[in-house]
Amino acid sequence: MKKALSIVLAMALTASVFVGCGKNNSENSAANNAKTNTANSQAEETKNNEAKENEDKKTENAGPTVWRDAKGTTKTLNPHTLTMKTEVDICKLIGSSFIKMVYDVEKKQPVYVPIHAAELPTVDESGKVWTIKMKKGLKWADGTPINANTYIYSVKMELDPKLKNSGSDLYFVDLPLVNAKEYFEGNCEWSEVGFKALDEYTVQFTLANEIPEIDFMNNCQIFPVHEGLYEAGMNEDRTETDYGTDISKVESCGPYVMTEWIRDQFKSFEKRPDAQTAPYYTPDRIEFRVIDGYAQEFQAFLDGQVEAVSVLGENFDKYADDPRLVYDEVNTVWGFYVNSDTPISPVLKDKNLRKALYHGMPRQSISKGIFRTFKPVGTMISSICMVDPDKGTKYKETEQFKAFQPANEGSDEALAKEYFEKAYAANGNKQITFEVMYFDNSETMKQMAEVMEETFENLFGRDKIDVQLKGSPANVAYDMYKEGKYDMGIGATGQDPFNPWASMKVYHSTYPERNITYKNEKFDELQERSSAGDLAFKTDERIAALVEMEKILLEQVVFIPVFQNNHAILYQDRINLHAEGNFYPIIKFAEYQCDIIE
Repeated sequence: MKKALSIVLAMALTASVFVGCGKNNSENSAANNAKTNTANSQAEETKNNEAKENEDKKTENAGPTVWRDAKGTTKTLNPHTLTMKTEVDICKLIGSSFIKMVYDVEKKQPVYVPIHAAELPTVDESGKVWTIKMKKGLKWADGTPINANTYIYSVKMELDPKLKNSGSDLYFVDLPLVNAKEYFEGNCEWSEVGFKALDEYTVQFTLANEIPEIDFMNNCQIFPVHEGLYEAGMNEDRTETDYGTDISKVESCGPYVMTEWIRDQFKSFEKRPDAQTAPYYTPDRIEFRVIDGYAQEFQAFLDGQVEAVSVLGENFDKYADDPRLVYDEVNTVWGFYVNSDTPISPVLKDKNLRKALYHGMPRQSISKGIFRTFKPVGTMISSICMVDPDKGTKYKETEQFKAFQPANEGSDEALAKEYFEKAYAANGNKQITFEVMYFDNSETMKQMAEVMEETFENLFGRDKIDVQLKGSPANVAYDMYKEGKYDMGIGATGQDPFNPWASMKVYHSTYPERNITYKNEKFDELQERSSAGDLAFKTDERIAALVEMEKILLEQVVFIPVFQNNHAILYQDRINLHAEGNFYPIIKFAEYQCDIIE
């Protein structure tokens, strides 16, 4: 059996792969205990260094530091039902878990550190049983104790058969607990699920399959819920709770306490000095404002109202040489979901039409013409995703991907016209009409839809195709996607940078929050086997499975990839990033560990 990659080595590889400043190192650690002791020692050193450096800066600044940002709207802060990025970002401020990845300023690389855990997790010889020992004396902001039973309750509720929480799939694929799915479906008792409290301060995960060490470390970071508030918000038949729906119905176990929540306008957070994560966060206060529109957000940056902003379009032309610019490499691909079973415009059921749209998509015009820094793509997995941490290999660097990669990222006007004429003939030589949804609070997304509309109508003929655009808030659009009540719509597909196979679960036929209606048994089997099944430690076969899954989805054209939204980002002069502009998966630029000069 392939040995799991040590955490310290994995983080070193992360630095070398994603910022190009590391060295080639393929040595594995000797034993799990030795790995854990070394990592725990380094984690404690990291925490002490961060705490000292932040205190020194506080003395210099002699006043509270504030981080200001623009964020989207928030529906809920219940970690069991999160769907929007802003919701996740906020839960990272008011929530904590067993461990966390942070930036080690001294070593200049990411590391894992214990937070609610007393030390990093350990695993037995089978690779399936993981144990986490917790610190004593942990508390919620209201003084309620946090211990092993807090986590047991939280996971039990997330998997509750009546609540049907959307986050439950974590325990089916990414962190495959024994009998988790059976309990969720009402086919076994909670006592049969592989998550136990061995004592008041020790929890144990028993997995159905062995998974790579880095996958466990990334997925065991569970945000607990406050049992008192969760129960207080439960309806009579226990099918729903209003936990996390306003400031009085959520509590903090993380580095910050929410102090104000004006829905769709403003949120503020104050630092908890006694929180276990406090040493890794510089700001004393964080403020989020909802700003509609990119132009307004960029102006807010110029006015000093937000700390950072993406530089797009004409703004990039103006600021391209600004020395403050830093560049990220995201784990997200944007494009258009296509409903092959749409009840609105049945013509989209014709695969020839969907292929015409795929090959005719104006990727270059959208990516470079509108956004400038975005990368045109014709496939669904982002370039940041790794497939072999031992060698530091990214998916798109493999020979398997290169052999499959569509020429010119899939853009081919001649082939698009060929497919379209077949679809047009099948439609009785009548004009083809369908609707495309875009997010109406984003002028760039509207531009994206308009460029697509104009391109298709010019390419195929206005007498033959009529693309009708429909603006909608992002959350409403995604609700329509999940209900299957749409033709096409702008959206994104994201991946775990270290486990893109698990991220393909969103296209699995049993995924509860699917944006597509298409189902494929072969896809389901490949996704299950490669994410946490028998292929998890077979590198070449696992890569081949990822390629095959992409082929299946692209053949059916359930999603038309357009761009990977890599950003150029400007930070205010008062922000000093410890990561020195280097971008890392998960922690990104380690923004909240920065120095803020007031």
